[in-house]
Amino acid sequence: MDARETQRPVWRSFDPRWVGNAAAHARAGGLAVVTARAAFALVAPGPEGELAELAVWALLDLRAGDLEPVDAGEAEGLLRVRLTPGQCAQCLAWAERDAALPGHTVGVDFACLDCAMCCRNNRVVLEDEDFARWAAAEPAVSPGRVHTRRGVRTLAVLKNGDCQHLRGNRCDIYAQRPNNCRAFPMGSEGCLAAREEAGLAMFTV
Repeated sequence: MDARETQRPVWRSFDPRWVGNAAAHARAGGLAVVTARAAFALVAPGPEGELAELAVWALLDLRAGDLEPVDAGEAEGLLRVRLTPGQCAQCLAWAERDAALPGHTVGVDFACLDCAMCCRNNRVVLEDEDFARWAAAEPAVSPGRVHTRRGVRTLAVLKNGDCQHLRGNRCDIYAQRPNNCRAFPMGSEGCLAAREEAGLAMFTV
């Protein structure tokens, strides 16, 4: 695997009769949605109970509730999150998108400078650490225009939705970019949605 390539979990949907298959897919690194009347998704924890980064981001994008350990049955040892009808519909859409992909995970390695969609029509929340980093830089970095609403500070964007620090497809404060920008991972559901909106490829296989 290329040093920059990351493995994204592939979504699959399963009838409740095939929970064992759903569990096997999750244990192999995928994300499984079980379309029972009370729908749920399954995800496998790592050896220390941790979740793969892109699995975490998928659940965040889904605005999923709490993960519950499964302590009996074919999915024992996995984590389950109960889904609202809307969340289930979103998972099914992701499973349909991934239907042509083989396996349980897929490698992604996008040329981010050909895209930069995560720097457009976004909302970057600023933290105290960001302002401290900018002040300590040599020379000091200006954050530019900042919006404050209900105590939450965000980077202002241009009228076209682009980040004010975007120059072409490059960030002009990249070395001192905010923590939220640093954390956003290539291949996350948010990344894929932005690429789809721009008509760019969502897979590199």
